[in-house]
Parts: sequence; structure tokens; C-alpha cells
Amino acid sequence: MITGVLFDVLAKIPVNYMRAPFNTSEREMALELIQELGPGDLLILDRGYPGYRMCHAIINQGVDFLIRLPKDGMFQEARDFLARRKRDGKITLHPPKALVKANPEADYQPLTVRIVVVALPDSKETAVYITTLTNRQKYPLRALRNLYHCRWQEEEFFKAIKEHLRAEDFRGKNVQFIDQELLSTYLYYILTRIMMLEAAQQHHKPVENLETKAALIAVARYLDRIFLAETLEQCQELCRRCLAEISWRTYRPRHGRKFPRKSKSRHGKWANKWS
Repeated sequence: MITGVLFDVLAKIPVNYMRAPFNTSEREMALELIQELGPGDLLILDRGYPGYRMCHAIINQGVDFLIRLPKDGMFQEARDFLARRKRDGKITLHPPKALVKANPEADYQPLTVRIVVVALPDSKETAVYITTLTNRQKYPLRALRNLYHCRWQEEEFFKAIKEHLRAEDFRGKNVQFIDQELLSTYLYYILTRIMMLEAAQQHHKPVENLETKAALIAVARYLDRIFLAETLEQCQELCRRCLAEISWRTYRPRHGRKFPRKSKSRHGKWANKWS
């Protein structure tokens, strides 16, 4: 099975999700999930998602995007741009002939997007992005790099639900039970996130400093007792204690830490990691 999540990287909560058989295209899932978006939203995607059809669908949705490309640029137009050793410019993406032939009724027009080459901090490597954020003064290279870095919050979300909520250890074996467990996991994470935001406000601490694991444990400790409280006063006191406990644990600064990316998938590029 594979899951796709539309994730709010600022509030750090899942907005919507879907699951499908393991061999389902991530792009196809993303095309479904972006229906939740609208004008004013910015969609950040990693190197597994770029393609003309994806860019066309996002733009037609009235949404801006910032997408990282593979090092070779992927698109021929991007490769030509990179060969000229430029760092900031515009390219025009043309619809593939096979796509036009397969969808004669669709209005696939050339798409003009901005392409940038950005130096990664503390590294000699660079990253290539395409985006609809074309205003260079409002969105200089560093701003685009910082915006893309926000996408890491989704990786942290998956790490949290896998390690702390055991999201992959399904007790049920049929589709209905798996859907139920996935939904309950995401709802529990959202509830915890709401409690973290409230704890940060009440105890005057930056929410990004609060420890997610400790918050998940605190909510688990108090949730049943809150539901079973006999009076409003008891419920309020339990909530107050839960928020206080969440505020006690904060992250210690650990600058420069890097970890290799891990996956439990037995398919695709991770298949050779398994014996």
C-alpha cells in the first residue's frame, strides 16, 4: 500500500490523504489531492512529482507551485537552460506529443515557468527548482530555498506517525479496518497538534520548540480521562494539566545533525536495500 498526504507545512497538520495499491503512481494521487487547493495556496513538491501534466493541473487549479527537479533538469527545456550555466530565468514547457494525442479534447498549452539554480547551505551542491513565483524581487533565490525547506515538515510528520504512533502496524487486515486505522492516526496527530498550539500560546513558548513525541504521550495519557470527566470543571482541569505537561518538554538545539534517509518499502528504488 502507498499513501499520499496533502500536508500544511506551516500548521504542520495533514489536510487530506488517500491510500492506494503500492504500485500506484504518486503523481496520480497528487492530482487527486490538489483538488483541495485554490488561489493563494503554494504547493511544494519534491523530485518525484514534476511533469508537464502535473504543472498544467496545478496552474489550472489557480495554485502556485515550487517543485524541485532532478539534477539533470528532467525537461529538455531545463537541460538546455542548465547547459548555458544560468542560475535564474524562464523556460517554456511544451506538452508531450503522446499526452496531446491521448487527450485530443484537452487544452494543453505551453507553460512558461521560472527556473532557478540555488546553492544549498553548508554544501557544494546545488538544487534546481521550477516555480510560478516569477517576481525576482519578492522571491529571490534564498527565499525560494527557504520556502522549499519547509517541505521537510512533512517528512517529520511521517517519521512521527511511523515511529511513535506505529502507523504501519495495522491490526486489521481488510481495507475497511486499514482505512479506519489510518484515519484515526491522522485525527490523533491533528488533535495533538492543536493541543501543542494551545500549550504554546498559554505558556508563552514557540510552538516549534515543543517536543512532538512528548506531546503525543501527554495527549494519550489524558485523552480517556477527559472523555470520561463527569463535570465541565474536571474536563477543564485535565486539559490544563495536559497543556502544562506538553509545555514542559522542548527540543534541545542540535545543529548540523544529518541522517541517512530510510524506507521500509520493498519496491522501487528501495528494493535493493532488502536482502
